[in-house]
Amino acid sequence: MIIAKFIRTLYKIVMTLLAMIVVVLLILLSKLSDERGYYNLALALAYVPFFFGEKLRYYFYKYTLAQCGSKVIFKFGACCMYRDIELHDNITVGLFTMIGKCTIKDHVLLGSHVNITSGNQQHTIRVNEGDVIFTDGRRERVEIGQNVWVGNNAVILKSIAKNCVVGAGSVLTRLTEKNGIYVGNPAQRLKDIDAFQ
Repeated sequence: MIIAKFIRTLYKIVMTLLAMIVVVLLILLSKLSDERGYYNLALALAYVPFFFGEKLRYYFYKYTLAQCGSKVIFKFGACCMYRDIELHDNITVGLFTMIGKCTIKDHVLLGSHVNITSGNQQHTIRVNEGDVIFTDGRRERVEIGQNVWVGNNAVILKSIAKNCVVGAGSVLTRLTEKNGIYVGNPAQRLKDIDAFQ
């Protein structure tokens, strides 16, 4: 029992140290990259498995994002698309979650396959003689407040106020008010969070 615990502890220490060494090289590489190169590097890191991958992603983002606080966990497939993302403390980013331009406050749980876009205007189209032409839109910063839980497969296009839950599969197209539960497509306020006390 004691030997098994020692081996687990030793494994975690070795993997953390190894991740820190690899991250130094990746940080240097990211400094030489443009925005597309950064995204491709972050996407490749998303697919490093196990505890080593979680540590690798954490330390990479800790030194390349605008802010990455303590106790932030990036599960397998999780990816931060831009350098100007701000992540505060105690955040779990679920499996295969994509984070666009945003600020995420303390104590946030993002389920698996969540997509936080850079607002709802990041891509636009125009029609020219019957042809649809894709044009560059504009990125807006999405803010996720403290104590928020976003369920699996949700799409977040607008900011979320503090103390909110966004249900699984919901598509949030409007700003939320604090202390609410939002579900559906488009997400609507179902009830107050206080109803559970």
